[in-house]
Amino acid sequence: MALPKPTYVLHKAMRTIKFRGKNNSGEWIYGSLLTWPNGHTKIYDTLLADGSMGGHDVSPETVGQFTGLIDLNGNEVYEGDVVIYDGYPELGQRIVAFYDQAFCIFDSKEYEYVKRGSSPYMNDYQLPTCMNEWSVDGLLKVVGNIYDKL
Repeated sequence: MALPKPTYVLHKAMRTIKFRGKNNSGEWIYGSLLTWPNGHTKIYDTLLADGSMGGHDVSPETVGQFTGLIDLNGNEVYEGDVVIYDGYPELGQRIVAFYDQAFCIFDSKEYEYVKRGSSPYMNDYQLPTCMNEWSVDGLLKVVGNIYDKL
């Protein structure tokens, strides 16, 4: 008796949840985020000898979450990154932001609306460009971020 043909299911492993933020020296710290009610923000990135985590104070306005996506050069893509679509200069630079339960990219005018917590669109027919492995694979390139000069 022959075995049945296998059924192939596209399965993506759980994505890595991590954050980045700038410390007082201006360097990026990557790891787990902890924010206190008073606004104090730390990113924990080091396992200490006693089993506890070593953390660094970071500026809350620079904190961004890893999207789980990699650009065409192998760089991780975070909220606040400035990206371009390689080979499509007419599209210009876009900014990565979390909007309506998804990571999306916006031009600078749209991003200002998102940053204020409002919709960047005038009607329900216009939708953001949401990011996933299909839209990023081989096209997206990180060229900077909104916190450093480009």
